[in-house]
Amino acid sequence: MPWRYPLYKMICRPDWSDFVTLLLQDGLVSQRTLDLVATAVAPLFRASANTQVQGAASSDARHPSLLSSVPVLSAFGQEFPFRFATDHNFCGIFASSNTIFTHYMRHITSFQVLREGKRVQYFPFTGSAVCCFERSMLPEHTGKRVVVIRVKRFIDSDPIRPVPPPTGANGRAHLVEQLRPREGELLNVATHDRVRPWAADVDKVWGESAAHGDITRWKVLRVLFDNEELYGSPHTS
Repeated sequence: MPWRYPLYKMICRPDWSDFVTLLLQDGLVSQRTLDLVATAVAPLFRASANTQVQGAASSDARHPSLLSSVPVLSAFGQEFPFRFATDHNFCGIFASSNTIFTHYMRHITSFQVLREGKRVQYFPFTGSAVCCFERSMLPEHTGKRVVVIRVKRFIDSDPIRPVPPPTGANGRAHLVEQLRPREGELLNVATHDRVRPWAADVDKVWGESAAHGDITRWKVLRVLFDNEELYGSPHTS
């Protein structure tokens, strides 16, 4: 396999500064690209600081290059690690020819249960899997740009395990079994007591804000459609 190293990690590490300067001088990257990457990885600095391991060197909190690998995605079908966890399910960098974004997904595998009359979040599974984004081919998404997640395979070192519901809560067992991830199938979520594949309409406008205008929650995933239109799919024969 050819040697490769993500550009965002080069930018984050001072010991790579001379190499980045050389790339710029030789015209292999532009200043605009460097600026885009630097802006995109800025949230990773905060994530690194918030998740620093106790006793680790202080520099670890400054460099996302010292975090576990963050996937760089530009096309449907590219694999990434997905965690069934109580914090972030996924963090990735999405790149096109002129844009780059850092994007987090959290709490999409949980649902609410009642405990002592109050609603609390319940995360029915823990573990990790290798997944990928796909263009939805479901009938209800015909004519729309919708992304789904496919579970490709489980990770042996962190197998999928059931998690008991919170003490005193109604675990809604019928939902738990339907939500169990299965290799080769789409990732399911629970919405309004129904289980269906997780789906993101990249063009759907969810609401208006006086300060920020319309909210398009999954706008970052448009990169996958835009790149497919420009370059085709690398996963089709």
